[in-house]
Amino acid sequence: MTVGRNDPCPCGSGKKYKKCCLIKENIIELAEHRREKFYTEKQHLVEKVGNFLQKQIPLKEYNQLKTTLIERADKSIEKDLEESFFTYWLYFYHHFDNGLRGIEWFYQANKDSLTNEDKAMTETWMNMHPRFLQAIDVQDEVVIFQDMLTDETFPLSKDEENIEHLVPWASTISMIEPFEDAYYFNGFRFTVEPLQIQYALEMVDEVANKKNKEKTQVLFDIFPELIARLLNKDQMRKDYGKEISEYTLTYQIHEQDTVLQFLRNQQDFRIDKWLEQVKEIVWAGNWRVYHDSENYGPLQLADVLGSIAVTEQDTKLIFQTMHPEKIAGIKERFEPIESAMTIIDESANVIGNFLTKVHNVLVSMEDDMPAYFAIYAQNNIYEEIDTPIPAYNNLTIRECIEQGKHDLADTWLKTTENHLYKQILERFHSVEVTADFNTIRDEFGLAPSPFVTGGTDRKTELLPIQVEETSTRLLEEDIPYLEALGFTPESLDTFYISDIVHFYKEKTIGKSDATIRKYRNSLDDLRVLLEQEQTKVDEWNQCDQAFWEPLITTQYKALKPDYSKTERANFLSVLRTLLSWIDDMHETAHFKGMDEYLRSVK
Repeated sequence: MTVGRNDPCPCGSGKKYKKCCLIKENIIELAEHRREKFYTEKQHLVEKVGNFLQKQIPLKEYNQLKTTLIERADKSIEKDLEESFFTYWLYFYHHFDNGLRGIEWFYQANKDSLTNEDKAMTETWMNMHPRFLQAIDVQDEVVIFQDMLTDETFPLSKDEENIEHLVPWASTISMIEPFEDAYYFNGFRFTVEPLQIQYALEMVDEVANKKNKEKTQVLFDIFPELIARLLNKDQMRKDYGKEISEYTLTYQIHEQDTVLQFLRNQQDFRIDKWLEQVKEIVWAGNWRVYHDSENYGPLQLADVLGSIAVTEQDTKLIFQTMHPEKIAGIKERFEPIESAMTIIDESANVIGNFLTKVHNVLVSMEDDMPAYFAIYAQNNIYEEIDTPIPAYNNLTIRECIEQGKHDLADTWLKTTENHLYKQILERFHSVEVTADFNTIRDEFGLAPSPFVTGGTDRKTELLPIQVEETSTRLLEEDIPYLEALGFTPESLDTFYISDIVHFYKEKTIGKSDATIRKYRNSLDDLRVLLEQEQTKVDEWNQCDQAFWEPLITTQYKALKPDYSKTERANFLSVLRTLLSWIDDMHETAHFKGMDEYLRSVK
């Protein structure tokens, strides 16, 4: 719908459109027009400088200079970026034989023929100098960057052509130029993590002291070497990272049924896959719940202590973990079945050096929760702050705070926030909600991060919980047995369903039709009796003799008033065998003495 100049303004102010939002829109359009004109003038001037230098520099010298830059930068620049780096260096950093930089040479030769606009812009460019800049705040139209050498702050335009995507604490070496009420980056630039800037700053200090030069001049002199230092992440990983190894234990299986039954019945083993060819299991522990004020509900997570794979073809069990102490733990765990399999290999392999802890975590959350909350939960900063850092003389972040070394802790937190944000951006292509670094900053008495969604109101916590485990697992292959025994979807949360199904499978697979019929009919009757309101209990240890007496007498007779002696005998026999099986399976004594009682019942 078109709004006339004299129509009421759609914003509801009561003013005419021409006196209200039309003015604002015109101001915005005018500002955008001036900015586009600024960008165009910059591009034209870049081309003029480039054409000038191309005429002045012989091709052989040009190629030699490019090789020099690449070698001084320790060949750290990606191939497709070499030309951009080289052009930027040639225009603003390199001094030619005449003592002038490219932009100065261009000005000296062309100042009398330049337009007033080009002359003014060229003079601005000649007066620019490189700065180590870090994003420290974000406002409506600008991002505030701080000069890491001088502590000066500059509002840089948030226009997409100037800052394509703002990453928390983005750090760079760059030149900036003013235009109207903001600043704009000039020339080629790249961003790095805050810790990488620290290495470059140390290099500048070292050269400035050695050569007795101003730091600003040093930035001009060693720009290629600074690029190498900024792009080299190996030193940062060495100083701040953690070497992670994967430990593997391989068994040869001799009695597969024994091993598989044992694996299925471990309370803290979670089955991921149970196919004929391969079975995959996760050993999980340290369950906790993650609460985040930006999420509508909590989610649960547990550490993956190790993973188990059983291959049917070569009858091997392979256990892998990133926790070396779990190798001894799993050996002890497998002692009850040590006669069923033999260790044939034990190894450890380094998988990499990582800035933050590698988290192998099992996460349980609602289907409609954004997936990035799972990553935030498993990368919770509280699990990092008590890890010794080599570059900090093996102090932890918590110890840095306790010893008053707040700058070290702050830089580390900024780098971790920057690093995690980029991970989310790479995976999801946008970051709707950031990770929370303000809860820990508040606890440590550090200034809040302006980049955290929710600001100072953002709260997260990680609390330990107890997770109830079932002793056995129901899998897709169990569905026919569930149906044969009359179980329905409503029965799936009963404590007895898994035991009854697996007992039925164990006692009937490969048996005669008569045996199958005996167990199926008797267990179906037991299921019906257990589902009745007057017999409902929560666990096997509540099923004492006082529980069973009415169930197998009055309640059974009410269920089957016309039962035969054979049916009755079969039911009592199957029940005796089941209760003994449950005690054996769970290593309990809930039903000790029940066998004699059940034999006496008629």
